[in-house]
Amino acid sequence: MDATWSSPSSYPAVEPTKPERTFRVSGGISYPINKSPLVKGGTVQDVCLQSRIRKYNLEISSTDLNTLNNDISAEEYVPCSVTTDYGDYTSKTYRGAGCRYKGAVGSLLQCLDSKTGRPNGNCRKLSLKVDSNYFRNDKQKIDGMKKINFHGMAVDKSLVSERLVYNLFRDAGIAASCAVHVEVYVNGKFDGLYTLVQPIGSDLAEEFYKDDVNKGNGAIYKDYFFRASQANIEWLEKHHTDGKKEHDFMLQVTQAINSVADSDCATMNRYFDLDVFAKVTAMNELVGQTDDWRIRHNFQWYVHETADGSKKLVMIPWDYDRLDDSQGGSVRKQIQAGWTQTNYNYNNQQCTNPQPDPSIQGLAYARGIEKTLLQRKADALPIDAGSPIQCDKITRMLAHCAADKVREQFTIYQVKYPSAVLDANLDRYVAQVKPTVAKDNSITDREWQIGLQSLKSYLKNAPATAPTKSGAATTSYGNSFSSFFGNSFGNSFGNSFGNSFGNSFGNSFGNNFGNSFGNSFGGNSFGNSFGSPSGGMMFFGR
Repeated sequence: MDATWSSPSSYPAVEPTKPERTFRVSGGISYPINKSPLVKGGTVQDVCLQSRIRKYNLEISSTDLNTLNNDISAEEYVPCSVTTDYGDYTSKTYRGAGCRYKGAVGSLLQCLDSKTGRPNGNCRKLSLKVDSNYFRNDKQKIDGMKKINFHGMAVDKSLVSERLVYNLFRDAGIAASCAVHVEVYVNGKFDGLYTLVQPIGSDLAEEFYKDDVNKGNGAIYKDYFFRASQANIEWLEKHHTDGKKEHDFMLQVTQAINSVADSDCATMNRYFDLDVFAKVTAMNELVGQTDDWRIRHNFQWYVHETADGSKKLVMIPWDYDRLDDSQGGSVRKQIQAGWTQTNYNYNNQQCTNPQPDPSIQGLAYARGIEKTLLQRKADALPIDAGSPIQCDKITRMLAHCAADKVREQFTIYQVKYPSAVLDANLDRYVAQVKPTVAKDNSITDREWQIGLQSLKSYLKNAPATAPTKSGAATTSYGNSFSSFFGNSFGNSFGNSFGNSFGNSFGNSFGNNFGNSFGNSFGGNSFGNSFGSPSGGMMFFGR
């Protein structure tokens, strides 16, 4: 024998090569993978630049537009191409992206007619999400971003709420999305003014947590409230939005806080960054945000890991398009105030047997489109929406261990960000977007001016009625809270997509999809430029 052959067991195992994906299924339709060359684009800083209004063009075929419009609330992606700096010699086109509508109850489902699923006329525009790599295999990013949100400001007649608040957070050093105004064009036609809001994901975390062990790629979980019904792999898998998976750690935290006394602050300090929690909550109170974590949604947790292996959960805020909300803001504020009650009897009927939202009570008897929309609404509503927030163990522990921190931080923010500072920044944004609003037919100048003055008045009065400051809570708001989601959603469930997304959206994705979508996020010196100009007025996000 000329040679001796080794047994197969002496060779390392070879993983079979996975075949390259050649198509992707979305909404039951198979789409081919786009193999066009990668485009070398800019950076997240280019996207978030505050000093200009950037233009974006979305190219979507008529067939795919029809697919989107035939089931608006399905939120299924269709292929699209995205051109940045549209109309400029520096423009770049990214192919193989995915586009879809986005939103939950207030920004999408409330905008659709419950019988037809079509726009009901109650919302200015619908929002859109772009996934840069959805129909590709090569991890394409659009100017450094995996995903981009184009928010239609469906019910925000001021058109500036989100940009103001996200810039506030970032100026205060809190991890939060960048937000800029932009102009959006669809198939070359101007569609309207939008706010580009950076999704909560690794793109954001890498900016604020690049020095942690995971370099900003730690786990991110959406709306996790440490309830027994959430403490399972299936729920965590569904609500894990980016970064490495830390399901076991989340279950560990859940078990820990549910096995100690409400006043065990050592456990809270071990697992939570209470300073950041206090800053987020205090800022929410300063601007009058009534739709935050105390409604069991609109927040995410980032798992921050240090070199010694310790991990803490850091809260990241979300959703600021309904600040000045006459429909449900006062009711939500009553619910928020309950979070500081540390002696609450949580063995009552409102906690143990919360009533379902009235607007979905007809779900069992609905048929066709109405049933589909009601089910999607039921899935989108905060868990146990009619139940007092202090029913939850995590709320009572936060009250014991962080309420005083919130009050202290609230006082600091009142001094740093008085209404005069907020008004000055609002005026700066307004001056920038005014030319775009003038050509956006989804809102009149009178509507806009009324919305702006209403927001300024709301911001001026918000600190005086801050829930944590007042500390007074009602214990009989289950029905009224449910009726907020019921009436504001149920009565106007379907109205908003038509006028809001574009009177001719069905034909070409809309003439008013995003006229000034490109205002961008903040000058090159966003965080550092919160200074005092010669007139003594302080500006942020310059």
